[in-house]
Amino acid sequence: MHSQIQLLSRKFLDIELHPQSTHGKKNGGETSHKIAVIHDEEAPTRWRTKFGIRIENISEDEPAPYVGEIIAAGIFKLAEDFPAERAKQMVHPSP
Repeated sequence: MHSQIQLLSRKFLDIELHPQSTHGKKNGGETSHKIAVIHDEEAPTRWRTKFGIRIENISEDEPAPYVGEIIAAGIFKLAEDFPAERAKQMVHPSP
């Protein structure tokens, strides 16, 4: 049985991580993310996505071991018989 969603390609667009010295302070970190989903109008079953995650310090007293950002992109294909009204939810599920 095949999955209703297939990953056709993926690549990392940017990886920028910088190590930090914690000097015995509590390790902490805060992450945030962004997701963009684009439907390919010329190929209705194909979707492009871009995902980024950023790591930052919580505070000076709680530095993260690393700070920076990672950005990746991918192309997905849904099965031909997959319901169009559920397509975006499959590629980009809501929290």
